[in-house]
Amino acid sequence: MENIDETLTRIRISSPGFFFLFRKIVSRYKYHRLNFYYLKNSRGHPNRPREVKDTVIRIDPLAIKYISEMKFDNIWDSGLARNGDWDIPKRKFTESLQFKAIRDRYVNKKLWEETELYQATAHELDQGFVRWGCSTRDELRTRYMMIDKLYEDIKINGYKSKKEIITENLDDPFLHFEPLDEITVNIGRKGDLLFNDGAHRLSITLILNIKEIPVRIVGRHQSWTGPWLWKKETLRPLGGRYDLED
Repeated sequence: MENIDETLTRIRISSPGFFFLFRKIVSRYKYHRLNFYYLKNSRGHPNRPREVKDTVIRIDPLAIKYISEMKFDNIWDSGLARNGDWDIPKRKFTESLQFKAIRDRYVNKKLWEETELYQATAHELDQGFVRWGCSTRDELRTRYMMIDKLYEDIKINGYKSKKEIITENLDDPFLHFEPLDEITVNIGRKGDLLFNDGAHRLSITLILNIKEIPVRIVGRHQSWTGPWLWKKETLRPLGGRYDLED
């Protein structure tokens, strides 16, 4: 029996025009759903951006040095402010298993099966857990084949935002339908950007030495009193009206 990714892949190949139209329609719905939660969670903050699209900024990937100790959900927690010590740096992103796996694969030329991340994930699958939508080793292999395709695409064509992928009808190995499905970060109490989600993509941009990428800010520390979006002039918003038709 086909899973949803196999069905979408078959439709993309057999009817590309229908697939790209369908992706635009679904993406528009998902944008408004995300914006609803953003407006709800950020209500009352005087400096909040008007729409969730305005929380997407372009930065140098090297600006993301540490991992947020609290994981904010990319949808339900969008725009949320939380107290606590989750923003105190403890783990460098370059020490994460995801970054090490990407480095081992594309710099050290190892097989995925030789990386610590792959081995740890495969062991969890054997124990009955589901990781990244995978429940079997075959599904895990397929996922990492998709990461290989993503790496080659970024290496050849550069890093594209999800808006660019959807509006330009570009191919996407992961068949994304979320229009703002970017690498996500959180703002700490001092205005630092802390990694939240999208480890494989961020790792690839670092390995390929890409100078600028779009990221979306999901959460912030309650004590952050500066501008909601950024504290440095080098971080600039993408800008422009978010419209899947433009």
